[in-house]
Amino acid sequence: MIYTHNKLELMVAKGNPKGIKGPRDLGRDDLVQSHPNPLTEGIFKFYGSQMLRDLGLYEKVTGGAMCKGCWAVPGKTWFTQRHHRETPHRIENGEADVGIVWTTEITHAKAQGRPIEGVAIPAPYNMQDKVGYAIGTLKDGRNPDNARRFLDYLASNDAQNIYASYGFVTATPEELKRRPIP
Repeated sequence: MIYTHNKLELMVAKGNPKGIKGPRDLGRDDLVQSHPNPLTEGIFKFYGSQMLRDLGLYEKVTGGAMCKGCWAVPGKTWFTQRHHRETPHRIENGEADVGIVWTTEITHAKAQGRPIEGVAIPAPYNMQDKVGYAIGTLKDGRNPDNARRFLDYLASNDAQNIYASYGFVTATPEELKRRPIP
């Protein structure tokens, strides 16, 4: 079953000093960007790059580079080395103005009191309909009853509300129905 979703959002410094309004602003020449690397980070490899393509900004933002820990576009777009959580650090230190992250990363950083904000990306560009987290039971698992109880809990309103409080998008009742993998 799909038990929750995530979506893309733009992370900026507190107060949004560059006045970034949405993903089309990633085409601006005055922004330094920090994005997840396209080689090992699924957030960019599958979703951020698709959003940029859909907006007609892929080449401008990435220069077509496929690297990690590098300047994709010298002085303009940096790809992270290991993890997209490098982006808040770069923004906090004035090394970047904006970065593509998960909404949950913004919720987490704000909960830590970090001086960042989020700029929402509208659907369908935020990819929330494509980013679904799946879980299931094993046919030969040691504790099938406990597995089923856990999945029942994940489908409960209590669990869905907990995920929502961390920035996730709740699953639909249809998605929360268990079904075999074809």
